[in-house]
Amino acid sequence: MKKISYYALLGLIAALAGIWLTGCNAVPPASQPSATPVQLTKTSIPPTGTPTPESTEAPLPTIAAYEIIPESINDGWETGSLASVDINPVIINDMLNHIYQGEYSTDSIFHENGSVKYEGIHSIIIVKDGKLVFEEYFNLNERESKHDTHSVTKSVTSLLVGLAIEHGFLQSRDVKVFSYFPDYMPIFNWDENKASITVENLLTMSSGMDCDDSDPNSKGQQWKMYPTEDWLEFFISLPSERSPGKAFAYCSGGVIALGGVLERATGMSISDFSEQYLFEPMGIQDFTWIKYQWGTSTSGALLLRPRDMAKLGQMMLDGGQWNGEQIVPRDWVRASRAKQIELKFKSREWFDEYGYLWWRGNLEIQGSIYQPYAAWGLGGQLIVVFPKEDMVIVFTTGNEKGDGNIPLRITEKFILPAVLEGAP
Repeated sequence: MKKISYYALLGLIAALAGIWLTGCNAVPPASQPSATPVQLTKTSIPPTGTPTPESTEAPLPTIAAYEIIPESINDGWETGSLASVDINPVIINDMLNHIYQGEYSTDSIFHENGSVKYEGIHSIIIVKDGKLVFEEYFNLNERESKHDTHSVTKSVTSLLVGLAIEHGFLQSRDVKVFSYFPDYMPIFNWDENKASITVENLLTMSSGMDCDDSDPNSKGQQWKMYPTEDWLEFFISLPSERSPGKAFAYCSGGVIALGGVLERATGMSISDFSEQYLFEPMGIQDFTWIKYQWGTSTSGALLLRPRDMAKLGQMMLDGGQWNGEQIVPRDWVRASRAKQIELKFKSREWFDEYGYLWWRGNLEIQGSIYQPYAAWGLGGQLIVVFPKEDMVIVFTTGNEKGDGNIPLRITEKFILPAVLEGAP
């Protein structure tokens, strides 16, 4: 039998007290939500409970501050408490309560459309000042659970391109993409625009091809690509619309083509190349690339553990270094996280600029300006770096068919205010 922690016991007492109090008081009004099961993890502080009606005779017990220190498991992470890096643990504990039970302001865990507030969270990790200070898993997920990172994969692909150039497999970011695909000749819809597309154009989503995942009328939209037998051929065969490098259009097919370039230039599979030059030097041992008959999907098919996702964010923050070892060239990291192209729209609430397959953002919280950069995936898979705050935050979720912006709102409502307020 598993031991019951102090916090879990306290949560059980609170729950029993709530049951007894409900029985002793009047029936709650019709607007009061029905009881909803609360899922606890083996490491989480149990939620303190939604406030009871005014007729409740006594408040339920509460836990004021989050005090758990992530376990040190000899994976390269130094761990510490939230207070040790001046993050307010009371606000972080409040974040956990909201994730479990919703926003208290309406005494309901439901939005008007019936969805659960802050639903679908699988993991949250916070790294500050180089220390892993918060690590929680939800909805039956655990530390060793690997997650489909979706388009976070694209940002990892950018790192692999930089490594391929550093180790001499690619001459530069200016090499012509289609020169690597003689096995697909003759290429449909061939023209001068396609002939001039470079690796850098694919890194900045500016290939000029008729490929826009946000446009259902685009011939290259990703949902039209997935049912085909060869995603690489699908992209290569698309017509061009404009000269490359002129305008941003989010195109998953272009990153598929980058994977094709990498496998042909290195003579290695994406899995083998990434293991040798990126993951193994960082102590990332458990990862999976989804491979197809035509090659590897470098657009959105990499499975990683949240702690390892955080390593990638910390490496970007530290200029390509992990624990003092230079993994990715510093200049490539700087270029990847710098503004390379403007977006004509504000995407995903924060992000309005783009680097080399990394999003760049601007936001204001309580009068403070933040300029994060991020690897972002469908449903809210997120590695977000706040450089001035020396902080990396990781989310994994199960919201692929729901609200993928929930991690951003949690960060705005709780994590950044906890950093601003500091430890008591």
